[in-house]
Amino acid sequence: MTDLTSRVAQERERLQAVERLVSLAEIERKTILSTLELCRGSREETAQRLGISVSTLYRRLAEYRRDAKGASTRPNAEAFQNPIKMAG
Repeated sequence: MTDLTSRVAQERERLQAVERLVSLAEIERKTILSTLELCRGSREETAQRLGISVSTLYRRLAEYRRDAKGASTRPNAEAFQNPIKMAG
């Protein structure tokens, strides 16, 4: 019985570790949005720093906006609508 308890505990730990993993798409999204913020909203500079084309950047940002509209209950959905709020 102790062996079974031990295996259950190990499996629980493994499942918890898997739950903490972040998808590659989420890493990409966070990287793009944080770089855009660091570049003060300049899409050209952001694309250059990330080594992607400006059109790819626009496409990704559009995807994030679509995703946010589909999941408006997400805590940071508003940030996707306007990732960079430019100072007046």
